[in-house]
Amino acid sequence: MYFWSIHRLKDELQRGQLAPLHAMRYLMGIWLLFTLGASSYWLFPVAQANVWDFGMLAASGLAVLIGVRAAYRANGGADGVDFLGRFHALAWVVGWRVLIPTLALIVVGSIAYEAITKPPADEAQNSDVVGFAASVISQVVFYSRVSIHMRDVTQFTEQEPTASAAV
Repeated sequence: MYFWSIHRLKDELQRGQLAPLHAMRYLMGIWLLFTLGASSYWLFPVAQANVWDFGMLAASGLAVLIGVRAAYRANGGADGVDFLGRFHALAWVVGWRVLIPTLALIVVGSIAYEAITKPPADEAQNSDVVGFAASVISQVVFYSRVSIHMRDVTQFTEQEPTASAAV
């Protein structure tokens, strides 16, 4: 499994060498992290849900629908090859690459938001605004990068001559 090396992963995907076991591991890793993230609100409740939370839920749902569809199209749509294996492998590596800057964005954004605005009486609103912005930005970056890498893998695979064409 790769955690950061997108080029080595793309080479493996372009050669069609992603083993089903590895595809399953990427899938499990992504869904494990998703489950931990989704359940963290209930494990560590900080405030009652508000408009920012519902906005983030709506934006996340929209990002998933648009982002996965874009990656599907980048893989060739109905004529694509191994969409799920490629998607989960690429999403795993891209996810780690997006997570680090997102955490930095949250810290810097929180500091900047607090410095620019008068902190609200409800301190949770500060984290809600910054969290919403960070979530939307990180999801746009995540799905656009997955789609770009998917297109790279697909274009290389389509350009590679088949064994029968080389003869």
